[in-house]
Amino acid sequence: MDIRKATPADKEQIFYLVKDFATSYITEQHLFEKVFDELFHNPTAYIFVAADECNIVGLLSWLCS
Repeated sequence: MDIRKATPADKEQIFYLVKDFATSYITEQHLFEKVFDELFHNPTAYIFVAADECNIVGLLSWLCS
């Protein structure tokens, strides 16, 4: 398993991971993609993924203020 910075190519797999873990809200793909893109291009935001050979299995993100 590798831990690495997320890339734009990870967006779809991250969406499904977030959707599977969200319990207090419904995750809508178009809204997720908008937020992901904003965070990905924000220099104070960090998104890391844990990935096995084929799938993203974990996620860590934070925003510094």
